[in-house]
Amino acid sequence: MSAADFVALACCNYLTYAMRQIQRVVWSISLLLVLLILVLNLYAPQSPLTVGRFVAVISVAAGCVVVYVFSGMERNWVLSKISKTTPGELNAEFWLHLLALGFLPMVAVVVHLFPDLSTFLYSWVAPGVQSFK
Repeated sequence: MSAADFVALACCNYLTYAMRQIQRVVWSISLLLVLLILVLNLYAPQSPLTVGRFVAVISVAAGCVVVYVFSGMERNWVLSKISKTTPGELNAEFWLHLLALGFLPMVAVVVHLFPDLSTFLYSWVAPGVQSFK
C-alpha cells in the first residue's frame, strides 16, 4: 500500500464522516419542523393561519437549501467516484433519499394548513395506530 493510497483512504474516511454529519443535520431539521407543527397544533396561537403559512415558508426554504446542498454533493466528481456513481448526474437513489427526508415534514405542513385533510388522514391512519395497542 503506497502513501497515496493511505492519504486517499484518510480523505475518504473524512468525507464519509462529513456526509453522515450533514445527513444528521438534515434529519434534525426535518424532525424539528414536524415537532414545531405538532406544538402549533397543541397550542392554538391567535392567528393560526399566519403561523401555518410562516411554517410552510420555513419548510420550503429549508427544503430548497437541503436539495441544493445534496445535489451539489451528488454531482461532485470526487464524491461520485468514491460512491461509484456517474459524476454530474442525479440518480434514483438521490431522489429516494430526498423523498424520505422531505415527505413527513411536507405532510405535516399540508395537514396544518388544511385541517379537513388532517381529519381524513387521521381516519385513514387511526385503525393502524389502534392495532399497535
